[in-house]
Amino acid sequence: FYRVGNLVVEAAASALPQAGERGALQVVGGGAYVCADLNLANAVLVADRAAANTWEKFDVVSGGGSYLAFKAAANARFVCAENQGTATLRANRASAGGWEHCTVEAMSGGFVLK
Repeated sequence: FYRVGNLVVEAAASALPQAGERGALQVVGGGAYVCADLNLANAVLVADRAAANTWEKFDVVSGGGSYLAFKAAANARFVCAENQGTATLRANRASAGGWEHCTVEAMSGGFVLK
């Protein structure tokens, strides 16, 4: 598992997430997995799942240069941080643009997405 702020990312054995990997996001305190819930409008991301099944998996995709994007396995849509990350995260974009890209920075015990 890798730490992402207050989340943990389950991914392959690399030190940082790499394009081509598939993993799950898990909340550190309660242990719930993040889900791209297709039963909610625009596939809102929620952290309320006990196990990591298809809706809780995300593919790491190269965004060019040092940028990465996350594509939900549930619907093959990219996770979007609308309004510069101030809105609810949703997996509803067919392609990855500025609001779908992030950078990865190493930190003690894992990494942080920005």
